[in-house]
Amino acid sequence: MTSVPSRDGDVVLGDDWVAPDAIAPSETHARRERRGLFSLRASPITLKIVTFNLVALCLLIAGISYLNSSRDSLEVQRASALVSEAELITDVFEAQLPTGAPVNLTTGDGMNINSTLIGLDLRNGTEVFVFDPLEKLIANISGTVDVTGSNTDSQTSSTILTDGLPV
Repeated sequence: MTSVPSRDGDVVLGDDWVAPDAIAPSETHARRERRGLFSLRASPITLKIVTFNLVALCLLIAGISYLNSSRDSLEVQRASALVSEAELITDVFEAQLPTGAPVNLTTGDGMNINSTLIGLDLRNGTEVFVFDPLEKLIANISGTVDVTGSNTDSQTSSTILTDGLPV
């Protein structure tokens, strides 16, 4: 059997450790000492990468700011449309009130709430709840008419992108 000579455990980590400071060329030392935080500006590819990343970041921030403000205005429009729709439904009930006679919504004296609700053409997704003065639910109905006017009970939404957005 032949024995393998053992080593002392010398580890070479890089060109800094290949030769002692006295043996390394002075040009390499001078270049390393000049290198600093702003040495990246000398590389054209680094400048291009940083520039394109900054432009993309600015476009992303501008797009988010624009879409956020337009989404807020859509929410305001939707809220005002719901208020207008609620006012129209209450006008329907008000037009059916008898003049000079008392009305009891709970017992149905003076007005038939269910027939009035069935006669309403409500958009798909709209729900109407009728309460008495004691806050007891008298009747409710859900809308089944889409925006084109045809009756649909199980039609799904076709806006794939906006359905995925958080509310």
